[in-house]
Amino acid sequence: MILSKTFVRRTGFPAAVVLWNIFDQEHVEVLHGSYIEARVMHEDEKHVLQRIRYRLPFFPFIKHSSMSLMTMTGEWSLNDYQLVLFGIPSLASYEIEPHGEEDSTITATYRVVLRGWQKMLAPILRRMMAVWQEKVWEEDLPLKERRTMVLKWGFQDFVGLKEKVEDRVHSGKWECKLPIPRPKESPMDDWRRGLKAGDSDEPAVRLD
Repeated sequence: MILSKTFVRRTGFPAAVVLWNIFDQEHVEVLHGSYIEARVMHEDEKHVLQRIRYRLPFFPFIKHSSMSLMTMTGEWSLNDYQLVLFGIPSLASYEIEPHGEEDSTITATYRVVLRGWQKMLAPILRRMMAVWQEKVWEEDLPLKERRTMVLKWGFQDFVGLKEKVEDRVHSGKWECKLPIPRPKESPMDDWRRGLKAGDSDEPAVRLD
């Protein structure tokens, strides 16, 4: 049984800001109350693999750990693959449709594969999808509003605003380049730093 639910929302923000918000991993555990931890293990121009821990909607006393693989499937589309509670496979697909320069529509489709007794969870999971989608949207809303505002003022990451107020205007195309840059010592990369080749404290074992 495949349980599927789709949500369509007119965002009021540039498509580039919506995409940036999805791939900006640093805000996840700081801004979203349900997330306990998020750590990046690998990322490049099309993929982000991360370990996440979060509390379940309706059951905040239950903490779940999972791996999330987000991969771009088009210029404005991506998939997020996870194993949720009880090892249930989950796929969240996002399609962002730009409307001019400063507006867009996002279509989010959540799918889970249920087998055997797991089918009894369908009503709960369907409700969880709706609650989760609304909660995350509301928590992210101030971030998208702030990002759009400062970009209109000509803000540049790791550079800031121009010194003269009259020069603080947006110029050029709205875009989002992946991966999203972070400070070198960001805690988001703790796991990746620890998994680098050559970090083992034991010598290699020869098997020949």
